[in-house]
Amino acid sequence: MKIKSLEDIYLFSLPIKESEIIDFFLGASLKDEVLKIMPVQKQTQAGQRTRFKAFVAIRDYNGHVGLVVKCSKEVATAIRGAIILAKLSIVHVRRVYWGNKIGKPHNCSMQGDRPPWLCAGASHPCPQRHWHCLCSCAQEAPDDGRYK
Repeated sequence: MKIKSLEDIYLFSLPIKESEIIDFFLGASLKDEVLKIMPVQKQTQAGQRTRFKAFVAIRDYNGHVGLVVKCSKEVATAIRGAIILAKLSIVHVRRVYWGNKIGKPHNCSMQGDRPPWLCAGASHPCPQRHWHCLCSCAQEAPDDGRYK
């Protein structure tokens, strides 16, 4: 069997173990955004050890999203590692209509094929340019006219 699309991977529940697979199927349509970088400290016998935690969201504008937290000693390493992990954890979010069927679907479905962190509570109307499914603070997504 030859895999021809990302949907074939989801259909047969195949694990994605290399980020280059996502690059091959989604390529240039993927956009990543660093949501937050925060220092975290651990108390050791010799003092404190500071590391950096990076929160990264990645998506194409066609219903594929990924959200990851990565901790590392350096900021650049944390961001780079988080982007790779976000590609590995990318999922397809089914979009549905709210109310009547005018325009394109824009809300998240509350059944089936999404992890529990994507939508909490009931399906609700959402502005179309928000990361409404990814975090509770609803950060503004880049408005480059490509959102569908």
